[in-house]
Amino acid sequence: YDPNYKMQRLKEMWVSKASSTQRKGRAGRTGPGVCFRLYSEKEFYELEPYTKAEIHRVPLESLLPQMISMGLPNARLFPFIEPPSIENIENSILSLKQLEALTTDEKLSCLGKALSKIPADVAIGKMLLIGSVFRQLQATLILASALNVQSPFTNRAFRDAECEKLRSDCDSSHGDPITLLNLYREWLMIKKHHDPRDHHQENTTKWCRKRGLEEQRFYEITKLKNQLESL
Repeated sequence: YDPNYKMQRLKEMWVSKASSTQRKGRAGRTGPGVCFRLYSEKEFYELEPYTKAEIHRVPLESLLPQMISMGLPNARLFPFIEPPSIENIENSILSLKQLEALTTDEKLSCLGKALSKIPADVAIGKMLLIGSVFRQLQATLILASALNVQSPFTNRAFRDAECEKLRSDCDSSHGDPITLLNLYREWLMIKKHHDPRDHHQENTTKWCRKRGLEEQRFYEITKLKNQLESL
């Protein structure tokens, strides 16, 4: 979690010594074994002793409403085993006030009570609730899911002029999320009407490949959408 951008991102980083040692145990679990590491001994001794605690790696905006709903109103005084920085706590409280999940006196609003029951990022949860109110739930479910999976665009998606041309009918001036929404809907439509007996009809795999899209991501969006919808 990057507190400066208020977003989570996938970041490549080295494992810790403890994690590396735990992995070594795989080699000798059922009999003698040898562990080969793909880095030098010098690099091993430069690793951090332990993996950073999860509370330092996730946004607190989702945790604080749950704490308050359990009767723990002041996160600043809570005796965390490995406490996050006070700056992160203050930023999270401010963010929750801006999202109208907390009142000015730091109590859960009606919206906050609803959000505390949704195991998703607070901003995503609010989007889903507002989508329900304005009867746009299916669109917001797709958007929420698309924002929580890896981008479906492949390396050639923006390098190949033909890919861009074929995707142009789904492009939106409102930004990438709406473009993704349009692409997903188009993919669903093709999947729904595809007849496997018609060899002249384009299937979704070919449709995705021609547009520089990874079809597996659309399946992931569908799975996550169904999970969020059931919640």
